Formats: sequence, structure tokens, C-alpha cells
Amino acid sequence: MSRKHKKVLRKNITLIMCALIGTIVVVYGVGMILFRGYVLIKMLMTDESWYVVRNTRGVTGFVGPGSKPVPLTDEEVESMGVVEMPIDIDLEVGESVRVISGPLREFVAIIQEISVEKHKIKALIDMFGRETLAELDFNQVEKLV
Repeated sequence: MSRKHKKVLRKNITLIMCALIGTIVVVYGVGMILFRGYVLIKMLMTDESWYVVRNTRGVTGFVGPGSKPVPLTDEEVESMGVVEMPIDIDLEVGESVRVISGPLREFVAIIQEISVEKHKIKALIDMFGRETLAELDFNQVEKLV
């Protein structure tokens, strides 16, 4: 699978699937792809998320016995050179943000909690006169100016 397949896979993930399928990584080395044709996916394995991945155009097979993939250990992922890059976010608790994607798009939210390790915030959104706590990814919100 290539970058093109990564885009197709990401496009296939519906709003509901965003919570289950987190990170799609094409593994690169210095000036080359380490595992040509392979894409690593960090996801919660459910029947729904598995269906989306295996039915993505361009996906031809999986590593592991049978038709189900085998999860990599943290040590295996680290040995491949896959590391999470620290994120520098410019958000603070109590700050107002606009939701820019997902089912809550265009709503304004007030940040209640920031989870840097999960790349998520918890924010209160006023919907129909009632405040509702929502968990959003960093890339789903933008700071209000």
C-alpha cells in the first residue's frame, strides 16, 4: 500500500470510524521507504473498523496467519523507527475553539480538558440550549481569533 492507498483508506473512514481508527503511517527511512507497500494502522479492532480497512481499494492482504492481521508489539514498532512526534498545541483549558470537521462542525466549544498523549480535547458544546461534553481530536478544532 502506498501514500495513495493511505489517502483512500483515510477517505473511507466515516465520522463514526474516526474514534476506532486513529493513526495511519507509511514507514519511511532516510531517503527511502523501509517497508515498500506496507502501511501501519493503529486502530481499535472491531468488525466495523476491520471491514473498512479490508474493503479499501488497493488493500490486497495482511501480515499474519489467516485473514486477520497480527498486532505489533510496542518494541516491534519502535525497532521499525516509528516514533510519535511531540505535538506543540496552542490551546488552553477555558479557551473557545471552533469545530472544523466532523458531525459537530461549525459549533463553538469551550475546552475543559486537554490530553496531549491522546491528541484530544474534551470541550463543552452548547447544542439546543444544553451544554454537552464532546471529545475532539486536535485536528478537528481551531482557535477562535
